[in-house]
This record gives sequence, structure tokens and C-alpha cells, in this order.
Amino acid sequence: MNVHIATVLCAALGLSPAAVLAHAYLVSSDPPHKAVLDAPPATIRLQFSEPVEAAFAKLALKCEGKPVPGPLKATASPDRRTLSARAPSAVTGECVLDWSIVARDGHRTRGELLFRVPGR
Repeated sequence: MNVHIATVLCAALGLSPAAVLAHAYLVSSDPPHKAVLDAPPATIRLQFSEPVEAAFAKLALKCEGKPVPGPLKATASPDRRTLSARAPSAVTGECVLDWSIVARDGHRTRGELLFRVPGR
């Protein structure tokens, strides 16, 4: 939606523009984006700006361009702003976690987290 149109619409409806344009976005991650790690992460954590629905989260990990076997099951923190997933222990190389979440307001957001685990 055009920001100017959203502002006019919000003013007409008495709403805050931030409320209308709000979507859950990634605030931080562990491992951090583009991190070079000494060892594969035991857990991957994604923290969002607002609560998300873990049941609708999709996490897919690829390392060196190949899908890592086994699904990554996301679990939510009590405040539902952080998703955690156990990571496979044998990942090495350039890894990409493709993620997709649905916020409690129904909006879907997608992104990717890049990290590197040097081979042994």
C-alpha cells in the first residue's frame, strides 16, 4: 500500500499509520545473519517484532546448496515473538535458512538467514 494513501486512510479512520502498515519483521537471530561459526549451531532462534504463529512457520535449511534432511520444527517462546528450532549437528559450509511466518494479524513474512560453518 502506498504510504501516502495509508496515511490519508488512517487519518480518515482515526488510526495510527504504524498500526495499518505493521507486519512482523525479524528483529534478531541466533546465529546472527552472515555469522561465521566455529561449530554448527545446536539451536536456531528467530526473534520477531510481534507475536507469530508457530504452527504456520516454515523453516528450510540448505547448506552448500543442498537441503538438510529432516524438518526443522519451530517452537514459540511464551510471548510468541521468538521461534526456536533444533538444528542438525552435521551442517557445514555456506548455510541458508529460508523462513516464512504468519503474524497473529494474519500477514505472512518471509526472509532468509545466512551463516557459515567452516568444514573440518
